[in-house]
Amino acid sequence: SSDPNHFDLHKADPKTGGVIASYDVAGGMGALAYDATRNVIWAGEGDGVASNQGVVIKIPLDANKNVSGPYQVAFAVPEAFASPSSPQDIVDGLAIDNATNTLYIHYDFATEIAMYNATTGQFLGFIPEAAGIKNGTLVMANAPISNCVVSGVAIGGNTLFEAADYCDYVWAVDKTTQAEDTTASFSIASSVGSSFDEKALACDASTFGGNDAIWVKGAFSPAQAFAFELPPNSCGAPTITVSPTSLSFGTQLPLFTSPPQTVTVTNSGFGPATISSITITGPNASNFAQSNNCGNSLAAGDSCTISVTFTPTTLGSERATLNINDNASGSPQTVSLSGTGGVPL
Repeated sequence: SSDPNHFDLHKADPKTGGVIASYDVAGGMGALAYDATRNVIWAGEGDGVASNQGVVIKIPLDANKNVSGPYQVAFAVPEAFASPSSPQDIVDGLAIDNATNTLYIHYDFATEIAMYNATTGQFLGFIPEAAGIKNGTLVMANAPISNCVVSGVAIGGNTLFEAADYCDYVWAVDKTTQAEDTTASFSIASSVGSSFDEKALACDASTFGGNDAIWVKGAFSPAQAFAFELPPNSCGAPTITVSPTSLSFGTQLPLFTSPPQTVTVTNSGFGPATISSITITGPNASNFAQSNNCGNSLAAGDSCTISVTFTPTTLGSERATLNINDNASGSPQTVSLSGTGGVPL
């Protein structure tokens, strides 16, 4: 939105649609994408607003996903890269791929998608729109375009989802080879009106109880968003890593508790991780204890910490294993624990 009389950004409950908070973004904004790793919203400039033309902005969020301050200009985007060559705004598509630190940007009516380094703003090149889009079927009478063209974009793991203006279809392609995954492409025609303009996509692995979905948001009346179920792991699978993978408490006086040591658990994958339990097992498990702030789930890009202490009851070496049980490959992730009961030198 670039309308100074209306809010530009809304935070809403994804299950009810109820608006939780609304924000005015100076200069307006176009396409947007949430970045779980940086906890920011990436956005393009407003439609034709001179103060924001040609830039990508970052809107900071707090721990509760509320806007926490004014936006920052991340980098400039030369509008000459658009097709056709006349100036175009970033009002159609924007997606962040934290696995490769790449920002995908689509200009209005362009037939390709530009890629930028999300840290430096360096232009990385173009990828063409999905091959099937040009053969898509326009469903709107007297549409302002002559054929289907890519509009909103979203990233789900290794898949790039591409919507099309006035064509009621979402194409799923491999983000590297651009080969279409026909099992993940789908029509939205049975759910939306013929004038629906697919200006925003978002992959969602959190809202629907473990079922992946993609949100499709229309730009004009009716101003609605629809969620469509996807095959499992379409939005990406979690990848859990722990650091360090071992803790040594050295020599500790029996019956006295050591200072805590910390393990960091990180979800570096694409989808949310479900943490079913964090336990300590092994021959001396009762002499080690843990507390954590991980909860039951860990969003993609997020981390949590586990604090471990050692309280030996006798003299001699003791060992145990910290186990993080989750839905990621390689579960449980483990950390070796060791310590010695004795008199510290």
